[in-house]
Amino acid sequence: MFAVLRSSSLMLQLLLIAGVIGWAALRPPARGAMLVVPMAGESLAPALARAVAQGAGLLKEGPIAGSLILVGEREAIADALAGSSTLLIAAPARACGDVA
Repeated sequence: MFAVLRSSSLMLQLLLIAGVIGWAALRPPARGAMLVVPMAGESLAPALARAVAQGAGLLKEGPIAGSLILVGEREAIADALAGSSTLLIAAPARACGDVA
């Protein structure tokens, strides 16, 4: 019985560590390039217009169909995307190319 509890505890700890690493890798930066991914086939046009009006810049298309790479302040972009079905994550160089 204790072996089962120990292995469950170990699995829980490993999942927690993996979750923290994933969060740290995908969390959008406070300022810089961010990948905006539309969910459920929603158009990004209205959210993009709000983000640009709040100071974000469109850098280029993202690697996922319909996604865009925006550059700017995370809070302003997140506010502009509020209410839309989008996912805002860091724009990793491996997936998005040179975003500097």
